[in-house]
Amino acid sequence: MMDFENEKNITIFTHPLIQHKISILRDKKTGTNEFRKLVEEIAMLEGFEALSDLPTEDVEIETPIETCMTPMISGRKLAIVPILRAGLGMVPGVLSPLQFAEALFNCYSNKDLSAFLMAITQNTMFDLLRNSFLIPYRFNADGKQNPIIMTDDKGMLLPEFADSVHEKDYQHFYNIYKNLDNNKNIFLAKAYRYSHTYGDDPSVVEQQILEKSTGILLIRELPDTVKMKETEAEAYSAVWDLMLELEKNLPMAYIFYGQDSFVEHNEHFDELGIFLPNSIFLRNLEHHVKKAEAIIYAKD
Repeated sequence: MMDFENEKNITIFTHPLIQHKISILRDKKTGTNEFRKLVEEIAMLEGFEALSDLPTEDVEIETPIETCMTPMISGRKLAIVPILRAGLGMVPGVLSPLQFAEALFNCYSNKDLSAFLMAITQNTMFDLLRNSFLIPYRFNADGKQNPIIMTDDKGMLLPEFADSVHEKDYQHFYNIYKNLDNNKNIFLAKAYRYSHTYGDDPSVVEQQILEKSTGILLIRELPDTVKMKETEAEAYSAVWDLMLELEKNLPMAYIFYGQDSFVEHNEHFDELGIFLPNSIFLRNLEHHVKKAEAIIYAKD
């Protein structure tokens, strides 16, 4: 057996955390997903030790208190190259702390917290807020239809969706639709949550779909704030309390808002939509629909 301890080009990691995780990794009872996570965690711990002698240089930064000199990694950017195919799973574990450290230092130097959040989550601040259900989605954002309405104003399924909608989903919707006192602007629809991805060129932004759902969409027409010469921020402010009330009473519902986005009889309107995904609201769906109706029409 080769004596690795006396090989100067080989480093044996003896850190207790690394040894502990390797023992779990080798256990035959360890499942595939856990194995993959352990490989990444072990690589991250090894990365901290392997990079402990990286050269640094003092740079001047401005803290909230004063200007000071502080060490940062010097030289060219690092490249992580797995020599064997088995090492591919270790790359994210080493890259993650490096990317985090770089994003943190850039944030500290530029005083830009939003850039730090965007770097480590690969999301904009608005994406984070939307997908935390704290601000609404835009109707048809980025020129892509969302939500997709699949029924007409009488609750009948549109012909182009006849083959793609499950019969149970439609019947469930229609049974609720015909029992409502006010079924205007209530539709069976598909909707999705989304974020944006950024490549090396920050000017190129692509919409990434996170989750698609079928459910019931309620739309309320609102006065045309463009005609009233209000900015989008002013329009948001006018319906803010309503949106908060919806999120409070129907958490995980998708809220959509559009300024000057609805046209009927050649008249333009703003619109507020609430989408109730079947995956979350199917149980007691009629109750949830009536609750949403009561909120969005409370001030009529």
